[in-house]
This record gives sequence, structure tokens and C-alpha cells, in this order.
Amino acid sequence: MTHTEADSSWGMASRMVYTFPGGGCVDLAFEATPVSIYSTRSVAPLGYVACMWASYMGRTDGREIHFRGQRDGGPRDEWIAFGSEPRTTGPSSGGGDFERGTVGWIGAEPLPYEEGSESLNVEESPSVRFSRPFFFGLATEPDGTQMCYAMFFERPELHRLAMWNFIPEADGTPNDPRSPAWDWHFVMRHPEVGKTYGYRARVQYKRFSTREQVERDYDAWLAGLGGSML
Repeated sequence: MTHTEADSSWGMASRMVYTFPGGGCVDLAFEATPVSIYSTRSVAPLGYVACMWASYMGRTDGREIHFRGQRDGGPRDEWIAFGSEPRTTGPSSGGGDFERGTVGWIGAEPLPYEEGSESLNVEESPSVRFSRPFFFGLATEPDGTQMCYAMFFERPELHRLAMWNFIPEADGTPNDPRSPAWDWHFVMRHPEVGKTYGYRARVQYKRFSTREQVERDYDAWLAGLGGSML
């Protein structure tokens, strides 16, 4: 899938390549090149461009995404279930008192943002950070099989994770926990005209066994990457 500069209001050319290795996996390779000065001077006045992908889910077992990270200054590499705790501070978009929003890498400074843009998936959780660049969530198929939807990323400094939940239930009750949005961001810091930026990722959907198995699957994918991105 290719978008030229003419297709982009940001003055940026981009391409996403999908490959299908089997085993319930789809591999992604994305690249973007700021083509005009408009890309960096007008769109990145705060020193970055962030791109977002959203997965609007159905029949999940809960809204939570699971990953390795840190909560409230605790251990730096524990398992986190983001979306399981009450919301105390941070983005208010979507209603409800559960935690939601964007999670940054533990080794990166939070992105700056202009006042009034807090609900635009920019403001990061003040209490949770991820340490390894993968996450997963759980869903049960109609036949009762519990499945795992996982996202794997190559480089943690390029990404942010997010969970939002604003879809109502059939009876109108807000925030159906079976229909969250599991998102991720790709951040280009201090983008330069003519320079190409990119990332590699994998979507994996398979029967769930343990969270440790998900991490082993991530490690195996990471170890198998090689050569140029595209």
C-alpha cells in the first residue's frame, strides 16, 4: 500500500508492505519520507511526527492489553495489564473510571503537546511505561477457543502503545469491555526532509497458552529478523 506526497496532507510519502508467513501471522514493514519542507516545518513544530494504527476489536475477554513494563515506579520489567486499574489522572476521552490512553517506552521522554490536545492520543499515562515492544490481548471465539491477538515491534524507541474503550454495549451501556481499541504509534523524532524512516512489526493471532509463550514467540520473531527492512 503506497501513498504519495500528493495523497498526504502532511507532505509525506509512505508505504506499507504486508507479507503472510503463515501460522496466523502478518508481517508489516512501513516506511515514510518527508518530501516537502511542509512535513517538518508546519506539521512537526514540536519536533516529531507520530503516526497511529488502530485495531477496533470485538468479542475480547476484556479491554486490557498485556505487556512488560513498569507501574507507579515499581519493578521495571513486570507484567502489566493496562486497562485493569481505576483511572486517576491522564486522558479523559471516552468516559469511565478505568485506565486508558497511551503508554510510552520506559527509555523515552514523553512527547510534548499543545494545550487542548490531551484527548488526541498524545498525552501519555503518568503511571505506566512499557519495557519491551510487544503487547497482547485475549479474545474467545464462538467455539470457546481462547485466542491471543499480539503485536510485535522491532525497536522500542520508535513506538507507543495505547488502549481506548468508548464503544457502547448493545443496550447503550457505555464502554463495552469486549470492544476496545488496541492501538500503536510510530514516532519520527526531529524528522528531516528527504530522509526515510520506518519500522517492522508482526501481527499474530493464535490459540493462547501463557503470557510467557507470547514473549517467547516475540523473541523468536525478533531473532529471525535480518537484512534491510524492505
